[in-house]
Amino acid sequence: MTPSLRSLNEIIWLAIFFLTPLAFSSQIYEGAMLPKLFVLQILFLPLCFLGLKQSRIPKNGLLVTIGFFFFLNILSILQAKNAVETILQLAHQTGFFLIPLLVISTLNIEQFNRILRLTAWAGLPIAFIGLLQYWGLAFPNIPSNASPSATFYHRNAAATYIICILPLTTLGLFKAKTNAHTIYWGLLLTVQGTFLLSTRTRGAWVAIAVAGIATLILSKIIPQLKHQVSTLKSRALAGVCFLILLSTLLPENIHNTSKVGFDEKKSDAITTITSIITPQGHRGRVELWANTLKMIRTYPLGVGLGNWQYWYPYFALGEHINVKAAPERPHNDLLWITAELGIIGLLSFATILISAGFILYQILKVPNPHHLTALSLMAIVIAYLIEGLFSFPRAQIMPNLYFWFALGGLALINLTHKTTHKTPTAQPAKYFFLFAIPLLCLSIQITFKRIQYDRHHLKVHTSERTADWTTVIEEANQAYQYGTLRANTSIAHGRALYRTREFLKAKDAYTIALTRHPYSLNAYNNLGIVHRRLGEYNHAISAFKNALNLFPNFIEAHFNMGLAYIDQEKWDEALKSFSKAESLGLKNPHLYFYLGQIYHLRKNLPKAQDYYMKSLEQHPQFEPAQRALSQLSQK
Repeated sequence: MTPSLRSLNEIIWLAIFFLTPLAFSSQIYEGAMLPKLFVLQILFLPLCFLGLKQSRIPKNGLLVTIGFFFFLNILSILQAKNAVETILQLAHQTGFFLIPLLVISTLNIEQFNRILRLTAWAGLPIAFIGLLQYWGLAFPNIPSNASPSATFYHRNAAATYIICILPLTTLGLFKAKTNAHTIYWGLLLTVQGTFLLSTRTRGAWVAIAVAGIATLILSKIIPQLKHQVSTLKSRALAGVCFLILLSTLLPENIHNTSKVGFDEKKSDAITTITSIITPQGHRGRVELWANTLKMIRTYPLGVGLGNWQYWYPYFALGEHINVKAAPERPHNDLLWITAELGIIGLLSFATILISAGFILYQILKVPNPHHLTALSLMAIVIAYLIEGLFSFPRAQIMPNLYFWFALGGLALINLTHKTTHKTPTAQPAKYFFLFAIPLLCLSIQITFKRIQYDRHHLKVHTSERTADWTTVIEEANQAYQYGTLRANTSIAHGRALYRTREFLKAKDAYTIALTRHPYSLNAYNNLGIVHRRLGEYNHAISAFKNALNLFPNFIEAHFNMGLAYIDQEKWDEALKSFSKAESLGLKNPHLYFYLGQIYHLRKNLPKAQDYYMKSLEQHPQFEPAQRALSQLSQK
């Protein structure tokens, strides 16, 4: 490849690392994820064409293991209840699987090292924005579910990005050639580390600590590394760590830039650390993991890429389920991979890691000028994996980028060392890229469609919360032009149609939702409400039972099923449903009124009177209860 093309490759890689983390849009539902993914895929495309110029690609075991893992991802569509979601996730993941191939085919080792040095500085604007949010000084208009999040919409996602940057910044510190450069790198590391602490993300802290300790141990026991790590640089790193820890004394003013502040478990850095070992410190993860293991035991071949979220309610039976927002991921990437791709998928992913570990061993066992670089790449991989035990970096753009780039970098260092002794066997590059380019183009098209869909879904989401039903219907219909990609769009659409008395269309909307999410509690409950409104009482009861099979303590479904039994004058069944709703804590004037009616019909007048009185306690002007109590008094 000509020097000019090599230079263009380097520019594109730097654009990837500097532009992607800054991409976001407040007009899209997944406003932090989809814009980043789209920018990344667009920039990967010219790299693929430039990689096509490479005449041959060295054979590499790591590429083979990644290719097999990608094949399993594709094959998982055969297991998926929601094949549309599997296709969306395949489009999401395709570019990441190409990264090691692109590294090997478009970069030489000098370019790779330059990119690593410059990429460390890509985290500076993100850390700067995040710290200003933490202190309440600026950027209040960047959307966030939990600040300080910079451009990532959630502080946990921003923290996961930073832990992938920190090993490269530390590498720059140790490779600094002058005292001035040492100061620059030390200041950069201080800013990034301070932002990481300000996110109060426990999993990220544990991940970077484990990665740092593992790297430190290797640097002490490998003879070839001892002369590369100077005492002066080690002291500089210790001083930086002290400054970062000292920054915990700086007060936060998060409420000035976000409605979502830190909870009582993260009121300060010390409390955040101690909360890790408290009984409730896991925040429901234990239940998530236990139910995911049930899923794995039932479906050892997996439920299909992207389909964990659709199966989870079936196995959870109400554990760790909020009827308004069921979990989308198990907060453990290894369990997530196993649940969706099966045990074979987990073994395949483990093979990738074993192959990377073997490459690292080959690099470190002999004299090599790239030992420190290899260690920093290993630290990225370790941090990614450890964070993945408590969170979901697999679903995020930047951590995935750094993880696969680190694997590609290890392979490149190993191949560079090998070529100094003998030329490894190779295969023509065109076979790989003639397959990769159309696949990437299709992925870009799908991501663009998701962005267009999510523009309308965001309006559906916000309009539903303000009960603007006309806008919900209009925006849902606009979204459907790009497919039916989200069950929640159809559920909100069904609610809007029901509120505007278009009952048959509402029933169709909920049916569509159930094709996308076969175990949606809300879709079944709302469908039952529509059936009842249409006089289809048996269908209504069947829908409510489906909801209760998934979530036995679903209060609203118990109440609605009682209403359907009232319509059929099945008083005993209605009494059981209403009593269950009451026992679960429902306090509703209608509930007490209907219970009073049932006991009134049974001639149990004292109990009827009690329930009518409870109804009026909830709503003193509730006329049906007033009339019933008046009639009871006359008797």
